[in-house]
Amino acid sequence: MDLWDREDVDPVAPGFIEFEPGHVGSLGFIAVQGGLDWRDAPRDGRPGVEFSWEGSDECDPVTGRGWAAAEEDGTPFVCVGVHYKLPRPGTASVTPGAGMWAN
Repeated sequence: MDLWDREDVDPVAPGFIEFEPGHVGSLGFIAVQGGLDWRDAPRDGRPGVEFSWEGSDECDPVTGRGWAAAEEDGTPFVCVGVHYKLPRPGTASVTPGAGMWAN
């Protein structure tokens, strides 16, 4: 089941995540754009990756981590976490929410 509807993921441009050779890639959803680095991380005996990323959300810097794996039928399932900094100096990063969607 999708956590976000497709129209929620695609308001600026179609949402995407790309894993390229050399363990790099990129992602974009809602107003978030970023570059990522990934490593192989099979899940439940199926192909998968774990990644960290950094980029921007409407010009504000953001970072995050996530993973992607093949479902039993081969459909990709992706989980992306977004870390936002609180506006006060000296406060720690927090993760207000993570999004998941299946293509």
